[in-house]
Amino acid sequence: MAKARTQFICQNCGTVHARWVGKCEGCNQWNTIVEEDPMGGIGGGPGRTPKKGRPVALTKLSGEIEDAPRIMTGIS
Repeated sequence: MAKARTQFICQNCGTVHARWVGKCEGCNQWNTIVEEDPMGGIGGGPGRTPKKGRPVALTKLSGEIEDAPRIMTGIS
């Protein structure tokens, strides 16, 4: 399997660069290039599929509200 290549993305205009550069070629701004892993993020990675979430009911914020319901995470 091929190794995922790191991308360098301008935070100002979104131009993708193959390597880090000081000045973005798209918008001519200095020091806006940030290294990002294209396979990063939640559940990312080679050969892995992201886990599906589950819907959570939201509480309206209008008027008086009770204590928010707690969600059990399983973390002690």
